Amino acid sequence: MKQKLAAGHLMALFVATVWGTAFIAVKVLLAEFHPIEVMLFRFAIAWAALFLFSPKPLRSTMGSVFRQPVFLSSDLPETIRELQKLELPVYAALLEPGARTVQELPRAGGFGVIVGNEGNGVSKEAAADGGVYIPMAPAIESLNAAAAATIIMWEMSGRDRK
Repeated sequence: MKQKLAAGHLMALFVATVWGTAFIAVKVLLAEFHPIEVMLFRFAIAWAALFLFSPKPLRSTMGSVFRQPVFLSSDLPETIRELQKLELPVYAALLEPGARTVQELPRAGGFGVIVGNEGNGVSKEAAADGGVYIPMAPAIESLNAAAAATIIMWEMSGRDRK
């Protein structure tokens, strides 16, 4: 019993040390880098650590993590312009009149979908080619951003599913 307690205390000390170091490192990095750059750097380190220490979650994606393109942008208007130069329509996840259902998105070719956060959502200006929404039961007001993005990506990736 004492051995388990000691191991628990050592693990708590390790977690507190790592947490504190990460907090200080992020504060230092934010003095020199944009928050998006720091977030991407931490994301890359987390993926590398996950793959090295526990590759099962990565294997469970059946390779889709390497096939589904996902982009983070610190300059949304510029990203929209770049996508439009490539002739890719850009939709925004909006609960607005006139928005298409996710099932009505084009079946051929590619397109981009912008998903905002739960509090502020996406501006109407981001919906360059229109809005898209996920049909829900009348009693459901909305989904959180992660759930909505998951459903939209599932719908986008399943175009050729039989």
